[in-house]
Amino acid sequence: MPFENRYAAFQAARQEMQKKYALLAEHYNRLGYSLFLDAFIVGALGGWDPASERIVNQLKMGQTYCRLIKNVWSRMPSAEAAIYTSNPFRE
Repeated sequence: MPFENRYAAFQAARQEMQKKYALLAEHYNRLGYSLFLDAFIVGALGGWDPASERIVNQLKMGQTYCRLIKNVWSRMPSAEAAIYTSNPFRE
């Protein structure tokens, strides 16, 4: 059963994702690329991490699109969301 332990769960997920991609970010930094590394977190039950607003601002996403993302992710079954986030580039 999906469970969100409020803000602590979002913080833990963000730290885990940043740790997971830190080596990849370092690699591209060494190649001269400038990048922004963060995690866009939406809980399994549709909870929205307020820190995801940084990413919304960084990507210059409009508020309408941001609301759309919140609505779509909050209605997505948690198993499907987990599969998508594990490999977002799948066809």
